[in-house]
Amino acid sequence: MAFLPSFLRFTGFSRRSTLLPVVLLLCGAGSGILSGAEPAVVAAKPVSATSESLKGLPAKLAKNPKAQQQLAAILAEATRVRDLPLVQRAASLEELRNPNGKRVGFIDGRTINVEKVDAKKANLFAVSMSDVDITGIIAREMPLLAAAYVITGDRSYLDRVAAQLREVTQWIPLQRPGWELYTPTHSLPPDGDDGVWLATGQGLTAVWQTLEILPKGALPADLQKAVLEQFRREAERITKDWRNEKGWFMKQKVVTTNQWIVPSAGLAVACATLGREANPEAYDLAVTNLTHSVEALGKDGSVSEGVAYGQHWTGPFLYMAAQALAGAGDQRLASQPFFQKFPLWLAMQYQPGQWVINDFDNFGGARGLLYAQAQDVARLSALSRNLPLTWVLRHVIKVLPYDVYSLLTLTIPEEELQEPPLWAVVDRGHCAIWRSGWEEQASGVWVRGGHQLDGHDHQDRGHVNFIVEGKAVLLESATPGYDHPLKRERYESVMGHNVLQVDEDLYPRKSPAPIKVKRMDAKGGDVTVEAGAGYPTVERWQRQVVWTAKRMEITDVVTLKKPGKVLFRWHLGSELSLKIANPTATSLSAQLPAGRIVFPAPMIKASDGLTSKNSDWQPAAEDIMETPAVTLSVQADRAIVGAEEKNLDHAFRFRQPNHQHTTFVVRSAEAVESITLKTVVELTPAATAMLP
Repeated sequence: MAFLPSFLRFTGFSRRSTLLPVVLLLCGAGSGILSGAEPAVVAAKPVSATSESLKGLPAKLAKNPKAQQQLAAILAEATRVRDLPLVQRAASLEELRNPNGKRVGFIDGRTINVEKVDAKKANLFAVSMSDVDITGIIAREMPLLAAAYVITGDRSYLDRVAAQLREVTQWIPLQRPGWELYTPTHSLPPDGDDGVWLATGQGLTAVWQTLEILPKGALPADLQKAVLEQFRREAERITKDWRNEKGWFMKQKVVTTNQWIVPSAGLAVACATLGREANPEAYDLAVTNLTHSVEALGKDGSVSEGVAYGQHWTGPFLYMAAQALAGAGDQRLASQPFFQKFPLWLAMQYQPGQWVINDFDNFGGARGLLYAQAQDVARLSALSRNLPLTWVLRHVIKVLPYDVYSLLTLTIPEEELQEPPLWAVVDRGHCAIWRSGWEEQASGVWVRGGHQLDGHDHQDRGHVNFIVEGKAVLLESATPGYDHPLKRERYESVMGHNVLQVDEDLYPRKSPAPIKVKRMDAKGGDVTVEAGAGYPTVERWQRQVVWTAKRMEITDVVTLKKPGKVLFRWHLGSELSLKIANPTATSLSAQLPAGRIVFPAPMIKASDGLTSKNSDWQPAAEDIMETPAVTLSVQADRAIVGAEEKNLDHAFRFRQPNHQHTTFVVRSAEAVESITLKTVVELTPAATAMLP
């Protein structure tokens, strides 16, 4: 199991020569990522992340007053960071709880559950996870300070970088043992070391990015030597761990997980800096590991662990590794097709009404949280120079983080940007994605399939999400933090999704669920999912979904191996109660009135990574969510009954994981061997939208 650190810590930057341009295959205004098409260039001209290019940045922005203001704000953020205390490592859980003014990172929420059983394990786990957090902090701060020095010539920025680097070179190893102890039942290997992990790769890339920005010779010779020694030391450690198959992902060769990719990327940037001759085994291991990853992820650019892990870990670390190796003259990784389409896959994860496709573990996937996605999207916009992704950053997310990546994206002219396609089917994280337009009040649909390499996924094969005019009609429960006691039962299981349940089985096996597309175009779509493979008592469950921007028709055909009670849930984007009618034994209808939910101002914590201090985002005084008036009509070939449930979600509002929303439940009146249901979901006419 992997970990998403204190919300949206991040890393990344580019290489000394040039950022890699990206070419995507588009298919007109709609585009299916998996379909063939004529190539169209959708990358901006590359801008290098060197001291020379950054020195010239003010001149490049001279005719753009808005960009000049943004540059000034980013430099002001660098000044704020310069004056903060150094980031340091905590020696214990007690020090994390009582840092006495030190900046030592945050405590993983699972620590308290481990501590209840084993205090020693909790201490190791907390300290190890804090390494992931603090390497994320330095990854943001050091490249920004280095860029500020290059742009302004103010040595106070350089002095602060040097001081932080001296501190970082004392972190031996970058990833301390204990990250596998996220549950009290887990134990360390006999030697007490669970090996390299996320802090390893994140720390190495953070230092590498900083070196790439600074002019040659800017650092004292002894510090430069210490940094290179850290690169050698960590490269040897990574290589040894892979040789001995230390981590679970090494033993099982799970090349698509972020846990494989991030330390491998750290190895790549270290070896590219040191040169292949310094450690040929390590260099070849880095190239081999990451080539396996991008080949396994596939040619359509989609990611096996969903948008949160894709945009925060997998995508950026693959880009950084490819750019470091390319800077050393090795194009083998950078030439892989994955890099051509990943930015477009990411751009299409953003749905109307400030919703995100949150079909995998995605703690930050709640509605209205786009401002917190800005760091990751800005980083990948800069690394890929992708015009549709940069368009999403400016026109959908609409937040500029005050960081190095935003410095580079400022150089992309607005008139060159391109809207992403409106529909696609992607292979990994298998999903059909559609929207009626890129305006906020458009309609959007995603239908979940399943792939054998999915990770961080839920029991959600066949799930349907439907947003109408920016308002959620059908949605899923999303996911809370890993420490939530009901995460598996109420969020991950079939209970948290618009899918089939047979009898009391909440956890069918996670199996492939292929999507067949009959039609997807500007008017809507018609897709079918074979979603029953993971159910032990299901012979077949076929779901057909046909939709327009305002209406959806879902036909479920279920055949069982033995009689059982069949149940379907429809999670609705509302807190209001339903009016349910059962005019015949085989028909049901449910009406949901229009409503409004007013949430207070966003709950911001220091661990969120992006706030109104380090970006141009300003929180609204209140968060208003309009909920739609909807009618659901069900026809079946067997007797059915309907009921209303209240279910938990972490979808409506960030950091409200126990929010309750309305769910329409339809079940067979008796055990059946087969059943066919047709469910129509549409907006209720205005005259009857508000029920008495």
